Amino acid sequence: MLLKDLREAFEQRELSIVYQPQIDLQSGRIVGAEALMRWQRRNGQFVLPEQFIPIAEQSGLIVSLGRWMLPEALRALKRFHQAGLDNLHMAVNVSSIQLRQPGFLDFINASLAETGVSPHHLELEITESIALESLEAMITLLNQLRSRGITIAIDDFGTGYSSLNYLEQLPIDHLKIDRSFVTALASSERGSRIVRTIALLGNELDVRTIAEGVENQGTGDRLREFGCHAAQGYYYAHPMDEAAFLSWMKEHA
Repeated sequence: MLLKDLREAFEQRELSIVYQPQIDLQSGRIVGAEALMRWQRRNGQFVLPEQFIPIAEQSGLIVSLGRWMLPEALRALKRFHQAGLDNLHMAVNVSSIQLRQPGFLDFINASLAETGVSPHHLELEITESIALESLEAMITLLNQLRSRGITIAIDDFGTGYSSLNYLEQLPIDHLKIDRSFVTALASSERGSRIVRTIALLGNELDVRTIAEGVENQGTGDRLREFGCHAAQGYYYAHPMDEAAFLSWMKEHA
């Protein structure tokens, strides 16, 4: 029933995109935004992404959702740039199912050409599960994307198929520390050790680390002490629609 409702919601344009700022922990500058999909039913009730995204992936609907979302996010980014936010980049989640589509690279190229956004301002977030796919083919694809100037991030790092062997092989630019570890940072020494280890690992691999789910200044300060490069979370800003994001940026620039 949820899949049926999701298909109808997509066809009737009930899905939307919100944007959450990403903050450089050393300078305090706003360096980017993550595009996040939202579903609000006509009665006003929100369906959580963790409820509908897995169903979209299992059904294959995620391909259509992705082909709608990425160009929309890039068009919004173009408007952000035109509003004076020239250096802002946009992070967009991409599932392994989308990556396996034969025309994925052509789709990315066409979306960039259509919107007039530089590849250097696009970041694709992928999950650790791609290590379970054909690794050689995935490495080739990621290298092709990075050769255009697109950056690649591993999302929710540490919660999936974490293999140092594949991590060393994959051409990536960023590691995103999962919010569960960031939340545990304030309450347990184990949480602190995990976050600190991931930050050290990122530095050793020469990739930037981004923490998700920062909800207070103390957590942000500790992340900075650990050497984490950037962060996002409710402490800085909630995900916002395009108009609210622009207003927030003008106030905090």
